Amino acid sequence: ATGNHGARTAEVLTFSRLADRVFSEVGGLAQQMLTPAGQLLTLQEAARRVQGGLSVWNGLADKPELLREALRLVDECKTCAVAPETLFAASAECGDAAPAGKLGDLAQLLTAYELLCDESLPDPRDRLTHLRDRLADSHVLDGAAVYLDGFLGFTPQELAVVDAMLAAGVARAPGKNGPNAVHGLFLKIFQKFFKKVL
Repeated sequence: ATGNHGARTAEVLTFSRLADRVFSEVGGLAQQMLTPAGQLLTLQEAARRVQGGLSVWNGLADKPELLREALRLVDECKTCAVAPETLFAASAECGDAAPAGKLGDLAQLLTAYELLCDESLPDPRDRLTHLRDRLADSHVLDGAAVYLDGFLGFTPQELAVVDAMLAAGVARAPGKNGPNAVHGLFLKIFQKFFKKVL
């Protein structure tokens, strides 16, 4: 026996499994989420509600293929922690009318979609955002040291969870793929996202 208590009590948790553990303690584990079909129908209703204000995506609610592409963009916004306000600001600052219109339309669509999700069922992409918000209420990581390794990178949503862990006083054991090594990844993800939108 090595006498290394940590090796005997270590757990390997993904962000998703950590969310399960936290929500089982603070509530929300059994919360229903939108299904993929539910996401598409909710986005279609959001598109109907903002139809009059759309400039580039006019008639989006009646174009299934374009609606699916818009849902992929909404998914990326959530994964990259891009708020509608960020999109509105980018649209206002954009000098070219076509990209500005697309960004403005996406911002309106995302705002309406999030309001509908608040009224009905949450989008599954918001799960890590909810984890970030509820982590401080949980005792799952009390006394734990977190070793971040084996990740090729982190999404901004995952980085926000890591930041919440550190803010809650969770010790971070050194790891070559820790958040300090990948905070610059956010910029790359954000740039990749805007290339898709534009």
